[in-house]
Amino acid sequence: MNQPVIYKTVEVKPMLIAIAVDSSARQGGIGRALVQAVDDFFRQLSQPFYYLDTRVENITARAFYQRLGFVEHERRGRNLILVKEL
Repeated sequence: MNQPVIYKTVEVKPMLIAIAVDSSARQGGIGRALVQAVDDFFRQLSQPFYYLDTRVENITARAFYQRLGFVEHERRGRNLILVKEL
């Protein structure tokens, strides 16, 4: 069983499982638009936070998510949990 994500004393249940943009279409704002749609969806559900995980060594993804307001929360093995407050 996976360990729950606790952020600011709240268990964060909503999770962004995956986001992918073809390499030929990167830098065009598609990834940003997809994350914005996820933000809007969770806001409509009155969720204060959601999270995702990525590999610690995936510097490009980490920088992308940080630019969109995610904070690095905790490391779990080779993965890093990032949380976004809405």
